Amino acid sequence: MGIRQFYIPDGHETCCEPCQPGQEHFWSVYGHLTEGGILCIEDFVSESEARAFAAQLENTYPHLHKFGLWG
Repeated sequence: MGIRQFYIPDGHETCCEPCQPGQEHFWSVYGHLTEGGILCIEDFVSESEARAFAAQLENTYPHLHKFGLWG
């Protein structure tokens, strides 16, 4: 998947990339935008929290497609 650039509120640019299981610092839940691209919805400290949040979104908004999860 490669490195993904992202921006944080104070204007600093940094990078994020997929890693091997057990090496992650956080988990992110992403949604695909209908006009193209993706949106990071929320970051979590654990995979279980991220999966629970994604499941809650899918249960609340069943018309949406599956959410992506990256660690």
